[in-house]
Amino acid sequence: MADKKAKAQGKSGTPVAGAELVARGDACAQGTVLKGADLATAAEWYRQAAAVGNAAGMGKLAALYADGAGVAQDLAVAVQWFTQAAEAGDAMSMFVLGIYYYEGHGVPKDEQRAGEWLERAAEAGHEEARRILAESEGEES
Repeated sequence: MADKKAKAQGKSGTPVAGAELVARGDACAQGTVLKGADLATAAEWYRQAAAVGNAAGMGKLAALYADGAGVAQDLAVAVQWFTQAAEAGDAMSMFVLGIYYYEGHGVPKDEQRAGEWLERAAEAGHEEARRILAESEGEES
C-alpha cells in the first residue's frame, strides 16, 4: 500500500492531482516520436487516477480493459469502471454504457437503461449521444 501511495506522489512528495495522473497516462498511451505507446504504463497511471476518484481516469482505464490494450481484456471489469466513471460524471462513459446496454455488449440488453445512459450523456454534453437521441426522436414522430 505504501508503494502505491509513493507512486502517486510527485517528486516533492506531495500527492499528484488526478488530472495530472490522467495526463501522464495519456502521454504513455500516445507515445512519442522516439518511443512508442506504452499502454501498460498508461493503465497504471489511469488506475492511480481512478483510485483518487478521477472520472476521466476511470473511463480511460475502462476503455483499456474493453479493448485489452495494456491489460488483459476483461469486459466485466470494463463495465464496472465505465459505470463508476459515468456515475462520477464522465460523459464518454455514460455514452459507452448507453451503447453497451443497447447492444447487450458485456451487459444484458436493456433499451430502457440504454436510453437513460444516452440521455445522461447528452445532458453532460456528449454530442454523439445528442445526435443519436435526436435521430431516434425523429423516427418516433
